[in-house]
Amino acid sequence: MFAQVDPETAKSFIERVPEIIRAAATNPLALVALIVLVFGILASFLFRKASAKIKLIALGVIAICVVVLALVAIQESGKPPAVGPCKIGGFVYNEDVTPAIGLQKVKVGYVAATPANSQPVQVATSGPDGKFSFNCSQINSDAFPIHLRAIFSSAGREYAIESEDKLVFGENQDVNLYLSLRSISNHYHLSKETMRIPSAKLFKRNFVTVTNPTTNMRLSTNKIAVIPRTTHIPADVVNRLRTTR
Repeated sequence: MFAQVDPETAKSFIERVPEIIRAAATNPLALVALIVLVFGILASFLFRKASAKIKLIALGVIAICVVVLALVAIQESGKPPAVGPCKIGGFVYNEDVTPAIGLQKVKVGYVAATPANSQPVQVATSGPDGKFSFNCSQINSDAFPIHLRAIFSSAGREYAIESEDKLVFGENQDVNLYLSLRSISNHYHLSKETMRIPSAKLFKRNFVTVTNPTTNMRLSTNKIAVIPRTTHIPADVVNRLRTTR
């Protein structure tokens, strides 16, 4: 015997069905749970007068369907979201002069944040006006977050700088790097360690700091996500950041 359901309760539940489905759709496992609930209710009505054997067979079929759905949901949820167009462009500027002018022949590249011994990879070289561009699909998605790297030559010597923070970005045609050649030269007179520049000084604008490891944020076009060096952001959150909204 099934308990009588209050009409108002049933009406309220029916009105909220679209909201429940939308909420479940955001999480594959929640969607599976919703399907199990629906199957269970249907089975209760359809087989309530059937023999014990028929009920057992129905329960077995539902259990198999649930397992298959759960496996598919888990597999799909493990896939990184598709990253949209990923054209990167901008200028390398010498901020020692006012107004800042473009720096030519600067090698632009990156270093994956993990593992710690990752080797630098060059992806572009700035032109006569300081402009550079590349397609960030050249960067393996597993490499993000990365440290952006730039190398310029002076008096027969190469000087390298890296972003202090870890970076995540997608489509972005406004990645402008501001370098003080004077500060870089002074640094290497005193140290052999790679010079690392904070994002606020390197980019000056068009970046957003991310410290929440469970953020649902997605980057808008021409924005860079800046992750402090000591902050860990899970891979699925990094992949979500790179999707366009």
